[in-house]
Amino acid sequence: MNGRRHRPAARALLASAAAGLAAVALLPGAATSAATARTPAPRAHADPAEGTSRLDLAAAQLTQAGDEVHLALRTVRPLPPVALTPGNGRSLCLVLMLAGPAPRTERLCVVGDLRGPQPLHLRLTRLTAAGGVASIADLPSRVARPDARTVAADVPLAKLHLGPGRHTWQAVSHWQDTRTCRPQAPDVSPCVDLVPDAGTFPLRVAPPVPVGCAYTGAREVRRGTGNRIALTFDDGPAAITSRFLDVLEREHAPATFFVVGRNVAGRGALLRRMLADGDMIGNHSFTHANLAAGGGAAADELRRTQDAIRRESGFTPCLFRPPYGGTSPALVAAAGAQHLTSVLWDDDPQDWRTPGVAAITDTIFREAHPGAIVISHDGGGPRGQTLAALPGVIHELRRRGYRLVTVNELLGLPLVLR
Repeated sequence: MNGRRHRPAARALLASAAAGLAAVALLPGAATSAATARTPAPRAHADPAEGTSRLDLAAAQLTQAGDEVHLALRTVRPLPPVALTPGNGRSLCLVLMLAGPAPRTERLCVVGDLRGPQPLHLRLTRLTAAGGVASIADLPSRVARPDARTVAADVPLAKLHLGPGRHTWQAVSHWQDTRTCRPQAPDVSPCVDLVPDAGTFPLRVAPPVPVGCAYTGAREVRRGTGNRIALTFDDGPAAITSRFLDVLEREHAPATFFVVGRNVAGRGALLRRMLADGDMIGNHSFTHANLAAGGGAAADELRRTQDAIRRESGFTPCLFRPPYGGTSPALVAAAGAQHLTSVLWDDDPQDWRTPGVAAITDTIFREAHPGAIVISHDGGGPRGQTLAALPGVIHELRRRGYRLVTVNELLGLPLVLR
């Protein structure tokens, strides 16, 4: 299997940054909050009180949370933003030692900005192998202040160039104080506090694992927006589904698979392969019955399918496709009650009729338009024609300038990652 993702994972759906960060405990023994449930319990590294400067470090934390890292630094005394304005000889940073074929070092610093929209922001400095400055960039991530001694932020892994692997880090605080530090030059007395005082801490970055996607209310959609198209496949998983994945992986093209619940048992590896590739999984009922009437029977079909997918893959879908396109306000409401957006389509090659490869591709191209949702099938019957048409469909849609995306991306529904 080719495990490469088709595209960067979307950011996790998180609670308010200020509320979440404020709840993260920094000191050992403090209670954790619901905000920490998205990642294993964060480890805060306490630092012995070695001085009384407001920049002396009391604790430091750096942990992965889905496709972000959570950082938090706590000082011995209250820390006003003015203490970190550039040019005053003071800094509060993390030094990241990034592993890989070409190891490199970055400094992520908290910078005071009294004239900007936020009193504190993050600045990333990439260093050369010789220790010089390769680039400097201010990051958009918001710096929160859970209390007067703590700064905290969530930063996307991509912004820090942190790929999967075992990296290391160290917190570094630097200030000037002629009364408590030994002078090393006239009128300049640098003080430095490190966490840890010697060596570094490990940071193991794992590929983010999608566990769900966002839900924005009960609704039914037939198309999206933008110069994008979503390829979708219904009625699987089936024996031939792995061959569809082979093509999608080779072409680096994402797709959305609306699966039938009774077909899921024993195919957890196949579902996890979809997710690892950046594909999306949706609910297509448990028995492929017409559920247009809604009611308790429809709700039970949806629930059983959600449970089956979650049990096999750890993923909870947020998309539902009604079998046969049979829909009604009652069914949309039943799906919404289980946090599912109902998804129909507006580009239909009727591949289930096995009309031939040329007929399938011709219809898809004729009905293609910005925001289109293409319905086709990987299960429920012989699907060799659909499979044979797939490479040509991908190539031609891209030639026409369309970007292929999953349905959740087309609709602006972010992934939930852990």
